[in-house]
Amino acid sequence: MASTLTPTTELDAVNQMLGTIGEAPVNTLIGVTSLDTAIAINTLAEISRDIQSKGHHFNTDKGLKLQPGAFTGEIEVPINCVDIDTVDPDGSVDVVLRGRRLYDRVNHTYKFTAPLTVDMVVLLPFGDLPESARRYIAVRACRVFQKRQVGSTTLATFTAEDEREALMSFRRSLGRNADHNIFNSPDMRRMLRRSK
Repeated sequence: MASTLTPTTELDAVNQMLGTIGEAPVNTLIGVTSLDTAIAINTLAEISRDIQSKGHHFNTDKGLKLQPGAFTGEIEVPINCVDIDTVDPDGSVDVVLRGRRLYDRVNHTYKFTAPLTVDMVVLLPFGDLPESARRYIAVRACRVFQKRQVGSTTLATFTAEDEREALMSFRRSLGRNADHNIFNSPDMRRMLRRSK
């Protein structure tokens, strides 16, 4: 009987990385004692953070309403938030993320008197990512890990080709899922606002 294929796990990705340098796979990521395995885990997290920080359809929460604290008046964001911007009806409020709090750049304060509507980019655990993102992150992490640990130009060429294919698949998936059309593109919204 054939086994059921499942999405790539963090363990799968780390074992792929170890395979690029000729290391044996591991059975668990808990209680790691091998230096190569620890470096692979850290590299995977680094690459995942880098790719997710760009903000994609799957890790951007749109139109969230954030409330100021009842006593402080400050708006704190989740620890996994990496980017945030106000949107209509609060799009004119110029905020930036400083630490875990929003800062009003115009009024030079962390204090807010009303809720703000924002779009927020968050970092997700590897297992919460769509498969195309997991695959791209894993393949890119393989290339980076191999380059740092061994530095073989022959292996680097092979994994660079894999990375290009995984990136194309990732972009196709993003395009299918992002529900883009001419009327919801940022450029079109700017043009429509100018014509009013």
